[in-house]
Amino acid sequence: MSMPELLQALAEARQSGKPTELNELARAAIIAEPAVDLGYYCLAEALFLAEQYQNAEIALAKAIELAPKKASYLLRMASYKDVQGQAAAARILYDKALALEPQNWQALVGLAHYQLFEAQNVAQALEYLNQADPSALEEPSFLRLKAKTLLNMAQLEEALELIERLLEKEANEAALTLKLNALMMQAAPSFKEISLTYKALIQAAAQPLPYWVGLANYLLAEEQYSQAEKAFRKALSMAPAQEQYALKGLLAICLQAQGQYAKALNIYQEMEQEQPEDEEIYIQKSLLFAAQDEFGQAAAALEKVIALSRGMAALEWNFKRGLYLLEAEDYAPAKAIFEALLQEPLYAREAAFALGKCLHLTGDAKAAFAQLQAAQKAKSRKAKDYLQTHFETELKALEAKLLAQRAAWATENAKSAFLAAHFGQLGRFDPKQNRLDPKLPADVQKMLKERLADISLLLSAEGLLLLNPMEERAIRANYRILEEEKGRLLIELFPLDGSPNLIFLLRERGPGRLSVEWQKAGAEEVHFQLSAKPKSSDMKVFKRFCKASDFDYLGAKYAGWKKYL
Repeated sequence: MSMPELLQALAEARQSGKPTELNELARAAIIAEPAVDLGYYCLAEALFLAEQYQNAEIALAKAIELAPKKASYLLRMASYKDVQGQAAAARILYDKALALEPQNWQALVGLAHYQLFEAQNVAQALEYLNQADPSALEEPSFLRLKAKTLLNMAQLEEALELIERLLEKEANEAALTLKLNALMMQAAPSFKEISLTYKALIQAAAQPLPYWVGLANYLLAEEQYSQAEKAFRKALSMAPAQEQYALKGLLAICLQAQGQYAKALNIYQEMEQEQPEDEEIYIQKSLLFAAQDEFGQAAAALEKVIALSRGMAALEWNFKRGLYLLEAEDYAPAKAIFEALLQEPLYAREAAFALGKCLHLTGDAKAAFAQLQAAQKAKSRKAKDYLQTHFETELKALEAKLLAQRAAWATENAKSAFLAAHFGQLGRFDPKQNRLDPKLPADVQKMLKERLADISLLLSAEGLLLLNPMEERAIRANYRILEEEKGRLLIELFPLDGSPNLIFLLRERGPGRLSVEWQKAGAEEVHFQLSAKPKSSDMKVFKRFCKASDFDYLGAKYAGWKKYL
């Protein structure tokens, strides 16, 4: 066989992918022409096909030695080095190939791959890919890597365009997975597109189970419970035994969300037989029973959770169990739980309120009022609301008692030149002086301005009334002067409902302006505009939070203001 015939046979053998024939022909070519690179290159290919990698590398290195300016040889060696995990060596070879052919898309893909996954330089990776000839957009591997690079830069629209081109060429599992990732990254992911992509993956994948599970979890997260149930059932029918347990739990959650409590309970009981030490089963059972107002059974389920838990988790579930017992009207064990939790700093406030409510429900009004007062002093908003709803008479009696005890304070307060200048004035939120953090999002700033706009303040020697719409309540309090300097006054407030004391710092900020700084606001000043003659519109906020009698304790200066209510 002549050398031209031998080279032709080599080319045909390479195309057919027959390693034995290719090996024989390559060796014959090397014997005939030892200085011809093609023989060594074809021998390397034959050895790669036969998985004789070390020998293949030696043959390929010889081909490169004989033809150092053939970019295809350098790229083949670089590809092999990549597979071997020798990324740095591969990069050097890709660089050499690119120097020979500056727009070679394979070299650019290799270098971009290195920058993206090894150097983690996404911008440099994209720069390499952008150097490729437009014809590279016909190559699936180029499209795939550029789409991944764009996704890393959150350039979703461009990435999706490339992915669609890729799918036109190969709608395989890898391309569809890339599309799914891109869709999930969108600010407003398309439910329809994501669902269709999952279904396409199920059709394309040799092992569709992971995509059935992915689809089911996605539908569950989107609260499409009926569809999620079907997907989980399909996944269960395909899953091996060791994977079925977790899927059963998710299926039970779907059923529970649809109100199919009996079916969900059957699954949990089946799971309990399989893994009786899994506390998640009992947590879900407690939620299931609670959803049906079966609070006694919910509490019983949590007993098992508590037995399996340690530390803070056990305390959390014990508190939850106490609440279920309270709902079940099983007051004695609920009371014991809340009393024990009073000793735990993280639960003391919530437990104080729950204990007060428990005492009230058992008919011990006196003990309940005292306990709820203690909870309110611990800054429990729930306790404050509960007291106002269920203990109006007791609160009025407490208020009368406190007013009597503090009557002498008004005489001292009236001596303050600072205060006297502002008695009988309405303080309204000053939008010009109260500046919000410019770093806050515009919608948050707008919401805060709208809610803060109704903060209002009334001062008299007898007391103070502060309307705080942010907390949707009025602070009604007496006060005592702690310190007074020119243009500055520090006072301690004693709310009439027995809630915790507050320290206020008042400052004069020019004619008709006053600022108030209080501890709960995080040492931020609130600026007020002052007016001795309020408009009816200024007093609208008082109608939301106050009764006419709320002005009585402020004294004669505000008696006429009741007409606005």
